[in-house]
Amino acid sequence: MAVITLNKYFILSSLLLLLTLVFNACKKEFDLPPLRQANDGTRINIAGIQSRYNSNSVYRFRGDTNLYCVVTADEVSGNLYKDIYVKDHSGGLHIKLVAPGGLFIGDSIRINLNGIILNNY
Repeated sequence: MAVITLNKYFILSSLLLLLTLVFNACKKEFDLPPLRQANDGTRINIAGIQSRYNSNSVYRFRGDTNLYCVVTADEVSGNLYKDIYVKDHSGGLHIKLVAPGGLFIGDSIRINLNGIILNNY
């Protein structure tokens, strides 16, 4: 009888040891994606963007110009697609996006305007 209990004890302790080794052998550090730093150029507000607008011509931003603003309307309700509305202390602006999603009402964002076209559309 003592041999059977010792056998069960040995099997259970071996199983416990094996499980402990398996769980502790896992790699717990995850790889981090590379971080891209946006260039911190000159700041502009929405009033400055609106002053550059001309209905007869197209304005293209050159160099690193940043707009700091807050999202006021997003795509969550389903009424907008690839569009958001933003505001700052000087006014509001409608922005067309390249891809949908990722921005929500209340998000504070920085938009680098390098190469952005300002037009009627």
